[in-house]
Amino acid sequence: AQIFRDDDGQLYLIRNNGRLGKLKPDLSGLDGPMELIVPENYPFVGFEGVGMIKRGDTYYVMAADIFLRPGGGTIMGSTMVASSKNIFGPYGKRYVLLNNAWGHSRPFQDENGKWWTAMWHWEGLSQRFWITGIDFAADGTIFPTGEVIQAPQKTIKEAVPTSRLEGVNWKYTTDQPAANWFTPAFDDSTWDEGPGGFGVNGTPGAVVRTVWNTADIWLRREFDWTAAMSGTPSLLVHHDDDVEIYINGVLAAKAVGYVSEYKRMTITPAGKAALKPGKNVLSVHCHQIKGGQFVDVGISTESP
Repeated sequence: AQIFRDDDGQLYLIRNNGRLGKLKPDLSGLDGPMELIVPENYPFVGFEGVGMIKRGDTYYVMAADIFLRPGGGTIMGSTMVASSKNIFGPYGKRYVLLNNAWGHSRPFQDENGKWWTAMWHWEGLSQRFWITGIDFAADGTIFPTGEVIQAPQKTIKEAVPTSRLEGVNWKYTTDQPAANWFTPAFDDSTWDEGPGGFGVNGTPGAVVRTVWNTADIWLRREFDWTAAMSGTPSLLVHHDDDVEIYINGVLAAKAVGYVSEYKRMTITPAGKAALKPGKNVLSVHCHQIKGGQFVDVGISTESP
């Protein structure tokens, strides 16, 4: 979300996938309904990470969207743009400003008046923070200049993948299992098998591949861990609601409530110590309380 100040001092709130509303002078709330910015050629500018700037008499709305890479397979994020002479529109056709960028661009001018935009940039499964130069063509469209400044960042990789890009199979049950369900020796041969994530469609930030609509779900999955997986490990978790996670029968993390996107969770010292070269077992229990429900877990590594 962003609060945008127009030339006359009026403040606006723009959020989500491009919902725009005028704010009251005392910022106590909205002064009227929010309206969705709709480009000429698409239902919205992008699905999240929206922002707005104004140059001269033209308003620009930027947001992130996702596309398949050429040839299919993995996805890439892109920064999309649409513009209008009126803040509420109508807006022209949306177009790509930056490819292979998760988007969430935040344009700004430096002390010399030059335009830049900050963004997340994808390299494989790792995200890095970049600042890249932008400029404006004679017709008002924005284009990248090719100038790039990379901020010092740590590299984060999915060493044990989640299912957000491609479904990963788990053994699972929605019936209360035996007390030792989370131990490596437990026999899960009678459990069902299906791809993550598990939940109900419509849960914020969730990619549901196996429906789970009961109060509880228990998951188990084997994964390989090698000495070559350098860096500090942490869990990569999307949970709605309460979750507890075990590595080789040792409690690695637990959390209450929910999140609406994948978040890194610190692994307990005992959980880190339980990781071993070769086969390991990841066990998860998620409990539904109210609203949406979803669970998916992987392990990421972080290195300089």
